[in-house]
Amino acid sequence: MSTEFHEQVRTLIEAALQQPPEQRTAFITRAAGDDVSMLREVRSLLPHYLEVAGLSDAGVSRPQWRLPGTTTFSQAVTPRRYEQDWQPPFSIAPYTVVDVLGRGGMGVVYRGIEPLRGRYVAIKVLRQRLLGRDDRYRFKREEEVLRQLKHPGFVRVLHGGVARVMIGRGPGAIVDRRPYFVMEYVEGRPLVAYADEQKLTVIARLALLVQVCEAVEYAHARGVIHCDLKPDNILVTADGVPKVLDFGIARLFELAGPTVEADRSVAATFSYASPEQLRQRVSQLSPRTDVYSLGLIGAELLTGRLPGFEDGRIRLNLSDVVPYDRCAPDNTMARQFRYALEVILATALRKTSGEQYATAGPLGADLAQLREVFAPVSLWESVRRWLTRTHTPDDADNVRQRLLTVVLHRRIGHAMERNGWR
Repeated sequence: MSTEFHEQVRTLIEAALQQPPEQRTAFITRAAGDDVSMLREVRSLLPHYLEVAGLSDAGVSRPQWRLPGTTTFSQAVTPRRYEQDWQPPFSIAPYTVVDVLGRGGMGVVYRGIEPLRGRYVAIKVLRQRLLGRDDRYRFKREEEVLRQLKHPGFVRVLHGGVARVMIGRGPGAIVDRRPYFVMEYVEGRPLVAYADEQKLTVIARLALLVQVCEAVEYAHARGVIHCDLKPDNILVTADGVPKVLDFGIARLFELAGPTVEADRSVAATFSYASPEQLRQRVSQLSPRTDVYSLGLIGAELLTGRLPGFEDGRIRLNLSDVVPYDRCAPDNTMARQFRYALEVILATALRKTSGEQYATAGPLGADLAQLREVFAPVSLWESVRRWLTRTHTPDDADNVRQRLLTVVLHRRIGHAMERNGWR
């Protein structure tokens, strides 16, 4: 059979592995449709994929099947003998590489230290098995894309080049040359892990998601589609600033050259991939591809789980989501909040028949407005709003006097309560 047929088989298997075990058979049957050969091939190969990945037909949830440091299932099961990553410590002048930060489909990211300044940097090196012309082109393009994105939501590229590292010792030693680029070092936690560890409220999680949307919109405005947005590619610093990482498979949707469009496959993390990525439709990639991934990320960030599938369609379950901790799930405000949130996420996930989000900007704007409307109002904000409604801007002296009066009355009331006078 044709190579295209086997590519479709592999894509369907990878998509099936994202489904809960009890739904895999039904998913494969629906996806294969009337193609009996496709259905037979997928059913026969699926057990072998499960065995190689160390999975079973029971007890594996959709987000859990992915292996660390991989973008696709094929990369996850690639035999390790083809990988010859450089092992720290070694030197890429003027840096000393001390350890590995992570491994992706395109490269290995190391942590290096600049001895003279005593600062850490992140150094991304192309994998040994990807030294062909097209792979070098993609790697260089990632560096150039990051250089263009001068935004707090992205890491800064410092410089790049070709690294030369001695492999082995004695007469048999060889010099291995690979492209690399150096980035600012970001110490942070993946998006969902950070939110859980900090015990952030839903409103605070919305604020994080809005920042991510703003960064992605900045990229969209410059013709860049990330194509691999997921919580592991969004690190949140100790200051609460999310940084979008890993543009290894990013595409330039306005400046796409022949090399980009000639790709026969679309790399992606399938748990967060858009429909066109799952179907390997390169020509259909657009900023909406990232918006779809942001919708999935938003659902996981706010509910603690990825959306489920029912009859081949995404099913949002926001029953436990409330704007803040003291709001009961059956409260009118909570119901209104869930309804508005569901409309926004459904639009991002293309579940509505109306106008879709063309880029990440409108999605972020709607989420920001939702947060502003439902965020709990502090005492001082209440006083400010009351004064704004009661007085004209020109009556500044009167406004200040009334504010002092409100503060004084509140302090007197607290004192009376402490002393049991009321």
